[in-house]
Amino acid sequence: MTADAIKQAAETLRIAEDTSTGCNPIREAFSTLETPQRIQTAYAIKRHNHRHWQSTRQASGLKIGLTSALVRQFLGLEKPDYGLLYRDMELDNDGTLSLAKFVAPKLEVEWALILGQNISKPLTSIEALKDKISHICLAFEIVDSRIANWDVQAMELIADNGAGGAYLLSESSVAVNGIDLSQHTVELTHNGETMHSLCASDELGDPWQHALWLVNTAIEEGVSLPQGQVLLTGTLTPIAELNADEHWQASTVGFHPITLKITQ
Repeated sequence: MTADAIKQAAETLRIAEDTSTGCNPIREAFSTLETPQRIQTAYAIKRHNHRHWQSTRQASGLKIGLTSALVRQFLGLEKPDYGLLYRDMELDNDGTLSLAKFVAPKLEVEWALILGQNISKPLTSIEALKDKISHICLAFEIVDSRIANWDVQAMELIADNGAGGAYLLSESSVAVNGIDLSQHTVELTHNGETMHSLCASDELGDPWQHALWLVNTAIEEGVSLPQGQVLLTGTLTPIAELNADEHWQASTVGFHPITLKITQ
């Protein structure tokens, strides 16, 4: 596959994001490739856009996606995927999200790990990762595919920065050893009605294991992870559609609730 085709696909995704207008699936331009080559091309498209954004956006961390083994099996993938977070993706603490700034945003609730030290080489254990984390926050992640109508396959999800859209961190936090991330229950409410009350072990597995994979994969691909960056460790709740005039809240013991008001 030519470099020009990769460049064109990357630009198509960037334009869709910049204009909040969904584009056609990019896989159509690579239909002659076998699945392994399509996946390799998707990663090349993602790397192309990350290089492009280095001059215009400030990186703020990483997000893991496709943590569900069933979803990966459906998509024909053996491993999760990851995307980069940027400072302009972090929502203000007033917790307002305008649909007009996105293509088709959806909501996830996650644990966020905040780096207290730089990470420059792969880590050998969860304990080694914990030593690098300063504190833990509750977070909303807004996922947003730039492909119209979420008509996505593995290629689009990988190439499109893991469908990264935005994120919101709780103002309160706890120390690394102050919480069991796998067993700590989080409640998600929609317009005051409880939608889900789940812990990571119900849906996700061990967030620390996912974070370790996330860090090591990014480091091996040459991504820098300085102190202060954010690691989003995967959704705790089923993905939720967002519509105007909604109010979402995630709450759990030991944290101030995080809220999100949806506007047109």
